[in-house]
Amino acid sequence: EIAEPTHGLVTNTGKDHMETFGTIENTRKTNAELYVYLAQHGGTALANVAYQDLIDEIPAGTSITTYGGNKADITGEVVSNFPYLTVAFAGDDGTIETQSKLVGKYNFENVMAAIAVGKSLNVADALIAKAIASYEPSNNRSQLLQQGSNTYIMDAYNANPSSMEQALISFEELQAEHKVVILGDMLELGPTSEEEHLLMVLRLKKMQLDDIILVGPEFGKVKHKLDCHHFDTNTEAAAWFAQQQFTNTMFLLKGSRGIALEKVIA
Repeated sequence: EIAEPTHGLVTNTGKDHMETFGTIENTRKTNAELYVYLAQHGGTALANVAYQDLIDEIPAGTSITTYGGNKADITGEVVSNFPYLTVAFAGDDGTIETQSKLVGKYNFENVMAAIAVGKSLNVADALIAKAIASYEPSNNRSQLLQQGSNTYIMDAYNANPSSMEQALISFEELQAEHKVVILGDMLELGPTSEEEHLLMVLRLKKMQLDDIILVGPEFGKVKHKLDCHHFDTNTEAAAWFAQQQFTNTMFLLKGSRGIALEKVIA
């Protein structure tokens, strides 16, 4: 009611802020309040075709533009995802390919959301492609960093179980001589915290990794389930990391903002 939007986009419903919302169903219902407003004021809802649960929340009669895969109104696909994500999308006069400066296949949904917004507001395809290619990630969001022979995927601005899972899936698909993950606690999960951290540890056990470093007291509660290095703070982890001799290694750093994982490799 304050913003009076004519268009609205909910990216997804993830397991974030569970401490406040309690259940993922409550999170989805709260997100969908945007759709209710749009329905009442003749607005347009932009929705990822992959999330039928969110689409089901859009009131009947609302103008909807979907984006994502083949069955969407605005379609695209991943061309490559390393070193940077390249996406091809359906333009007015054929397929348009654009290389972003983002890492991680999970960013495909974010790129397609941007494309959907641009096309829904009649931005020319060439300008959409140019804008995506020119965006420079910063502030520890989906950044690719190089230090000597080591490569760091720095996605440590924030984390929840949904986003960390996607980051691990994407990291698993990448080819590298050596792979190491550095994960920080996922905060604000409330009573589900220990269970979600345990599930993440069990997920890590299935991966082929050279080393696993966990940081934070929440991971500390479940560290015994995994052969790993654990540190309560980023300061302790940084002191250990500085003594190591990693070479030709690809790292994934993912954790909540309160853990500040970027300080581990500073």
